[in-house]
Amino acid sequence: MNILLETSLSILNLLNSDVTSAKISQESKININKIEDLRENKIKLNNLTFRETEKLYNLSVNLKLDNKYLESLKSKGKHSSVKINMPVEKLFVSRYDLGLFSLGKFFDINTVFKLKSNSGDLEPVYNITSALISESKENIYPNFAKNLSFLTGYDGGSPRRLADYIEKYSNISRQDIENIIFSKNLIEYDFESDELIGYDNPFVECNKGVESEFLNLYRYNNKLIFKIKGFKVNENYNLNENTDRILKICNVMQEYYSSNLDLKEIRYIKNFTLEETKKYKFNNVYNNIYDYVNLVFVFNEFEIWIPTKIHEENVFNKKEMREFLETLNLTVIDKSLLEKGIKKLDQIINGVGIEKYIEILRIE
Repeated sequence: MNILLETSLSILNLLNSDVTSAKISQESKININKIEDLRENKIKLNNLTFRETEKLYNLSVNLKLDNKYLESLKSKGKHSSVKINMPVEKLFVSRYDLGLFSLGKFFDINTVFKLKSNSGDLEPVYNITSALISESKENIYPNFAKNLSFLTGYDGGSPRRLADYIEKYSNISRQDIENIIFSKNLIEYDFESDELIGYDNPFVECNKGVESEFLNLYRYNNKLIFKIKGFKVNENYNLNENTDRILKICNVMQEYYSSNLDLKEIRYIKNFTLEETKKYKFNNVYNNIYDYVNLVFVFNEFEIWIPTKIHEENVFNKKEMREFLETLNLTVIDKSLLEKGIKKLDQIINGVGIEKYIEILRIE
């Protein structure tokens, strides 16, 4: 912006306005005769002293007659984008949806329990994948970095733009910045300490060279639902693969969200035709993906839903299930104990007890 031009135009706006010479003189402490001479072009603006110029310009600003303000009025309603100043101290960028959630960042778990669901349906929980924030968290700009096309976790255009952005503010060498950004799927940059930290998202797995998160996050009946993703029908499936996944979920919930990890019960879903069980039947858009939830781990504040290939009666007595539960330090001692553990409901639906559809192992 040309300051001299802006000042001159603003003073001319003031002199050509409906504001009386008496008011201009009174507010600026400039002789009224001089104000009238300026208005009649008997005196040129360049004949004003610096102090007089400053006073008249400031008065134009106070009366909203300065050129910058009047020009801004012309562009109202015509902005395709705007620039904003944001006081921020940290930058977070995650390649995957649940990266920031896995570190306990920017997710108020209490809102899940406070908000009542009117639909009674599973609701996806949307997480921010990047953010600029102030240390006090009073100013949080979620997904701002995503709008700048920042990504991390590989050597490519978007991660390089992230490296460019950090390099503008940091004394860290370009090579060190790139080493962290390219190798980690979650980064944190602290502007104040000039520190760049890379993290590994515990929910990310690598299958045949392809990385992805192994779960989706939902809300249902004011509980968090960790839904393990389905698997290809024709691939070898090992139930024990879920042991590490369950432990990772529990570790995150305990460490960052102070959740009680007392396991209440384990449900095995045998049939999906009942209204109570329809929610466990996911319709995967990809071909040959088995995505029906057969196994549900129930905790106080959250549940873990797992698709399996087991289709049997008395499933908790089967060898595969016993071995899986033992990897979690859960042991079914004998059938008589199991029968006591299966929750018996008096409710009859269509003349059939609900145990036909769900077996429930109570954890005493």
